[in-house]
Amino acid sequence: AYLSLAPTTCKPNAAEWPKETFTRAEQMKRASNTTFSLLMVTTQRLVTLFACLCCLASPAALARDVQVGIYDNKPKIFTDAGGQPAGLLVDLLKAVAEKESWTLKFIPCIWQECLQATQEGSIDLMPDMAHTESRDLIFDFHATPALISWSQVYRHADTPIISLFDLQDKRIAVLAGSIQEASISQMLSSFGIKATLLPMRSLHEAFALVENRKADVAVANHNFGEYHAADFRLKDTPIVFQPAKLFFATAQGQNKDLLDSIDRRILAVLREDGRNTNQDVTERGGLSPTPCQRRPKRQAET
Repeated sequence: AYLSLAPTTCKPNAAEWPKETFTRAEQMKRASNTTFSLLMVTTQRLVTLFACLCCLASPAALARDVQVGIYDNKPKIFTDAGGQPAGLLVDLLKAVAEKESWTLKFIPCIWQECLQATQEGSIDLMPDMAHTESRDLIFDFHATPALISWSQVYRHADTPIISLFDLQDKRIAVLAGSIQEASISQMLSSFGIKATLLPMRSLHEAFALVENRKADVAVANHNFGEYHAADFRLKDTPIVFQPAKLFFATAQGQNKDLLDSIDRRILAVLREDGRNTNQDVTERGGLSPTPCQRRPKRQAET
């Protein structure tokens, strides 16, 4: 409609002309002025339309810097020996950033500092955030989980633990500010079990505390526990709890475009790799398969 400039549109309406007589040259001049005015209006409208389209363009298509929190929770997220960000969630975010033209700047922090910085907005994206009702009040999450995890209790080799009731009067090392800290406390309280929680700055510190006999058990996500338990001479226990969906999170009301882009890219990967089995995923991430996955393989081999 903006480009409709048919001659009839530009032709002056005789009824609108003044009654005095004009020469042919004057009539042509007035018609020319009318056409020029219409062209100017059309140009202005096109410029406005283009500006609107630019505003409506996907924010993901625009290059931007993204501040990302990183803490030590190998193999999900950590800094490698060369000082570079690494881990399952880091690899995922780098893949998204490449597609979305983001420049990632990783900010090292301990977990509680990461949470605070994200809430204040100095960190744009915080990986490895489990969704809870209390966190939902101060953070925003994307819709599709980036990873599924659960929690487990790990013991010193000399400390027999086979059930939750064996934690009576035990010293339990946990990551301060983690969902494990809140969940294990609630579980113990609901069963009337008295134990001492020892909040630590990192999971490494929690495992080291048990190794040095300053705590009896430690609680961690199973990814970290499976990867590090042997390093600290710890054993896993049958106490498995709290399945959790893990996300990237932002301060509430901020960086919605980042969350939308992550959702879109995760869904695209799921559509492309929908035939991947859990075995494929664990092998790609450098993790060992679960006991349920190993059993059929052993049976087939024998």
